[in-house]
Amino acid sequence: MPTVVFRAEKTESEEELRSSYSNADLIDAPPNPDGVYAPVTVAGYIFLFLAFLLPGVNIVVLIVLASGGTKKLSVINFARAALIVLFFAVVLFLILWIARGSFWTGFLDYFRRYW
Repeated sequence: MPTVVFRAEKTESEEELRSSYSNADLIDAPPNPDGVYAPVTVAGYIFLFLAFLLPGVNIVVLIVLASGGTKKLSVINFARAALIVLFFAVVLFLILWIARGSFWTGFLDYFRRYW
């Protein structure tokens, strides 16, 4: 029957092996296909594009993805950026809509008074 020996300390060869790897070796390593930094596939981009074409669904998909509904960090960052741009577009639209309404109201008042 074989005996099992538990070692409490590391040998020199294990320490040398661990110290032989540097950060430069890790930079050139390909990304983990299931990891956070994995690239998004073409099918993933097509799904995102099609989801953003549907009114109402696009906002829901953006909120779900921005809140961490996916494992890929690039998709999370893209969804957050898209929500920020969408927010500013809505605010700009509301400002222009209010300005347009006040412009036409003033224009019609002027037209009624002097014409």
